Amino acid sequence: MPASLLTAVADVPLALIGIPAWMIVLAHSIVLLFQYPIHPERIDRLPWPVEFVFNTPSHHCVHHGANNPYLDKNYGGILIVWDRMSGSYAAETELVRYGLTTLGPRSGPGRTHRAATADGPFTDRTGPPRGACSSASHRPS
Repeated sequence: MPASLLTAVADVPLALIGIPAWMIVLAHSIVLLFQYPIHPERIDRLPWPVEFVFNTPSHHCVHHGANNPYLDKNYGGILIVWDRMSGSYAAETELVRYGLTTLGPRSGPGRTHRAATADGPFTDRTGPPRGACSSASHRPS
């Protein structure tokens, strides 16, 4: 299901019960702005109270991981506590391997966009050799 359709499914009922459109747009903007600080890989783990409640770079690395224990995990945009409560939370316990589990269809309206890299087209990237997602402090002890 495309993301825009999911957004509409959530936003239309809000508008129908009387939430002003500017509030819905403001809420989406706040979530989008929060996504910038959780994408850098050079931020190490944060203090445990922050890691317990909020989505952090470490949690977001897991969200993008193609490793089996990381599939379909850590969906929270701002609060990771929802993932903890719903059972979709996974801590970073092994090196994160980024990428797709399959290449998907080669053509058609729902095709997967693939980019050629310096290593060749469709290279399966393992987590970068630098950054929070692969630093020694993030590896299981």
